[in-house]
Amino acid sequence: MSAGGSIGTGSGLERAMECRGSTVLPKVYDDGNEFSEAGNEQHAYLQRISDGQTPEESLAQAPEELRDACEGLDLGGMDIANLSAEVTIVVHLPTGAARILGQGLNRDYRGVADDEIAGTIDLAGVDIQARRGRVDDHKTGWSRRTAARDNWQIKIAAYGLHAIYDLDDVDGALRLFRPGKPRRDDCATFDVADFLVIRAELRQLHRRVIADRAAYAAGQPVPVTEGGWCKYCPSYWHCPAKTEAVRAALAITDDHPITVADVGATLDKLEAARKAIKTLESKIYAMAAVQPMLLDYDPETGTETWLGGHTKLGNEVLDGPIGIDITTEVLQVPPEERAAFARELAPPETVAKKAIKAAVQKRAKALGKKIGATEEEILDKIRAAGGAKKPPKHDVGVYTVLRASAADEAA
Repeated sequence: MSAGGSIGTGSGLERAMECRGSTVLPKVYDDGNEFSEAGNEQHAYLQRISDGQTPEESLAQAPEELRDACEGLDLGGMDIANLSAEVTIVVHLPTGAARILGQGLNRDYRGVADDEIAGTIDLAGVDIQARRGRVDDHKTGWSRRTAARDNWQIKIAAYGLHAIYDLDDVDGALRLFRPGKPRRDDCATFDVADFLVIRAELRQLHRRVIADRAAYAAGQPVPVTEGGWCKYCPSYWHCPAKTEAVRAALAITDDHPITVADVGATLDKLEAARKAIKTLESKIYAMAAVQPMLLDYDPETGTETWLGGHTKLGNEVLDGPIGIDITTEVLQVPPEERAAFARELAPPETVAKKAIKAAVQKRAKALGKKIGATEEEILDKIRAAGGAKKPPKHDVGVYTVLRASAADEAA
């Protein structure tokens, strides 16, 4: 493919198909947020189960603050342990040939050529004798999801298994996990006729991108198309369709009267600008995650204010054995009940504050103790015994650095 890098990944293939501009505009990749962090941990939780762990064992390895998100996943009827997890499939766009890049690569697509597209599917399996395959992808949250039949993340994975193993059919499924709701499965089966169409569409995309990149390099405009695929587009910062709303909002002046007839249109413009500004803010943070930005410098104090990635202390983590011993002691759990009580606190390596709180609420009143004070007593004793720590955590945000002031340097 011509200069400009690969088209993207399987998860961004729908955007590439729908919006020509997204394949030529400069890209800034988001470093993630609290929602993507929860989604990543849910995927890791499911991957550990597919690798042979029980749901309980996998849950114990999740960060305490994200365990509720993992525990809420509805796994009823899913044969996760019989499939391979986090399988990365690469398709060569001009020829339609495919290969397995690896498993559990954490979206590391080094080694993928400019004329290839890589995608990672959460679960994949092949029955060579039956000439049939299966791909599953897990989606969390409430954002828009294209149906499995038309979902390019499912289609590229299904096509890849077909091309690699010469399969006749591949079953694809989107597993939709939404907080407080039962899991919803959206399934589709792809056959040889479907794979011929998919291969033709990929070849056509490849030719179109080459032509569009040549036009863009020559200074010619390339059309953009807005839709649900815009939300996570790495080219948002450079997209004329998106930045125009921000420019319009920032250009508003107070000397323009708004009449009753203007109110509806004005509110629509304000709502569009509000969404654009919010998304633009997230893109600024994404840029800062890649390259920290100096926001301010105070020469008197030598204080620099930066926006970028930095390390800070994370949430407090409690040691499992120490937490069990101290909670057992404070709540005066009888010896014959201690084994069951330890299971109730559910470590093994760490114990959750939520579990301690539940244990205190169940037993404190019978001992004549106040619930809040007893909980604090347990936590204070765990900390005093060296059973609490705050592991460092990477964050993207504003932070300060103290440098030598101009006066100090002069001295």
